[in-house]
Amino acid sequence: MIHQSAEIVEIGSRSIWIKAPRKTACGSCAAQSSCGQNLWSRFFEERQDAVEVKVDEAKFSNFKIGTQVVIGVPGAVILHGSLRIYIMPLLTMLAAVGVGQFLFGASDGATISSAAFGLAIGFLAVRRHAQINSDNPNFHPVLLEVLGVACPPETIPITQVSSN
Repeated sequence: MIHQSAEIVEIGSRSIWIKAPRKTACGSCAAQSSCGQNLWSRFFEERQDAVEVKVDEAKFSNFKIGTQVVIGVPGAVILHGSLRIYIMPLLTMLAAVGVGQFLFGASDGATISSAAFGLAIGFLAVRRHAQINSDNPNFHPVLLEVLGVACPPETIPITQVSSN
């Protein structure tokens, strides 16, 4: 499981919304003023969306905005998601190019058109898969820990030690 610390930015009835800090080395780099990475990180830093995490209210009842939490996502979910996002459009593009060249010949226009069509089909397939699995709890991050909050006493096992 991949762990990430985050901050609660909104509290819902059965879920919390969190934002994880972006980690870049731009603050300590000497080439900040002439680096394109610094520009991109500042540009996208403001566009970060909050992520919904469903929680059991009975377990963690004292959420506050600004509280630091640790969330986790199974590593297999990230691996399969990355493969699906990157490989599916490429495979459909290559398949469409092959079918396009078989049906229409090896002209440049037919090859480019079939490649664009296959790429679009691949992106639509990825989007459809995401829509179908948007409610699947196996693909959602889980709350692992609330930082700075003590465990409820009923979760700590107490054993009696005899003084004999």
